[in-house]
Amino acid sequence: MVLLGNAATADAGAPSAPHHVVVKAYAADGLTEAERRAIEHALGKGVRGAMKRADVVTASPEGALSSAAEKALERSDKGLAEAIKRMRNLEDGALDLLDWAADEYQRYLPQLMARDSNANKLIEVHERTAIASFLNGDQKAATEALRKAFVLEPDLDYDRTIFPPQLEKLVVSERLYHDELGRGSVRVELEEGGKATVYINGVERGAAPVTVEDLPAGPNVVSLVAPGAEPVIVIAQVAGGGDVVAVKGAVKTPKSVDRGPLAKTRGDVGSPHATAAIARAAKSLGADALVLALPTVHGDEIAVVAYVYDMRSGALVGRSDDTLPRTGADAEELGGQLMATVTWKPSIALGPKKPPIWKHKYFWPAVGAAAGVVVVAVVVGIATHGLSNGEKVSILPVLRF
Repeated sequence: MVLLGNAATADAGAPSAPHHVVVKAYAADGLTEAERRAIEHALGKGVRGAMKRADVVTASPEGALSSAAEKALERSDKGLAEAIKRMRNLEDGALDLLDWAADEYQRYLPQLMARDSNANKLIEVHERTAIASFLNGDQKAATEALRKAFVLEPDLDYDRTIFPPQLEKLVVSERLYHDELGRGSVRVELEEGGKATVYINGVERGAAPVTVEDLPAGPNVVSLVAPGAEPVIVIAQVAGGGDVVAVKGAVKTPKSVDRGPLAKTRGDVGSPHATAAIARAAKSLGADALVLALPTVHGDEIAVVAYVYDMRSGALVGRSDDTLPRTGADAEELGGQLMATVTWKPSIALGPKKPPIWKHKYFWPAVGAAAGVVVVAVVVGIATHGLSNGEKVSILPVLRF
């Protein structure tokens, strides 16, 4: 353990302490994105505990919707609204829009649940699909859509405000059939190892491998989510009657990557003063302090060196290092130890700014003189081109000032 700074002056609640601290753990060879985030968030938790009056955030917030998921959900909302409009106006293309929206909502079902606190949008898609399919004479597709809706909404039954009278018999019969099947279980495993969090019907159920019991009969949506990777979707057809259905999904554990404003500053970390690149990144993040961690993988352990920059002065004000297990859990303790090394620096007092050079009183006269010289030189060049020596001698006195 290496400590720099003065622990006696490391009172995080002191008036001189920064207000907005950003914590960043960089990528490294052999480090997965899940491990990088685990280190970053544990380190941030330790820093947050030591700086009770500061806003401490990580560069990659846990649980935040990715921009891809956000955009996909927004597009699906618009697709659903357009499909409903076409159904009301008896226009073509409603089923195609509903199928597309169902795929997108299903792909990002955990994110949909996080955004809306429910799966109502996907349930409505299945309801509308059942209606449109039945009215088009496709009872099989209508039945499949109803079974998907029953899995997501256990209390769904015939409701004249949802379904037209023509569907009453089908909805009631499928509801009874669904209830008679009972419940079942799903065993979720990963192919070729890897790590992933398991969501079933948008609800987190733990890390794979895992067995989840008491699930409704029918097509249950299994989502395998790993940090930095596209979600993997597997449909588990639960037969009911207490049976266990085994499903497997292949999730490629992504390598750690650097994103965001601090992505290209790794080589600058450790310098006694923040470089211009670090300063720009801190400004874009609105941070007045940065905690930057450099991990290195050594077998089953990760060596982490963490630095603290006070961006008000641009100085390196703390440094600490430790060796952690691959889970990164001990990074929380490292964060607390790191803050004990810090001596916050006062902001640099800058003098008055110098006026720009074009505002200097001699600037424009000098520019004018230089322009005059250039003009004279050009005129002389033109006037003397192709003349004899005698002619040049006779014309030169005319061009003198």
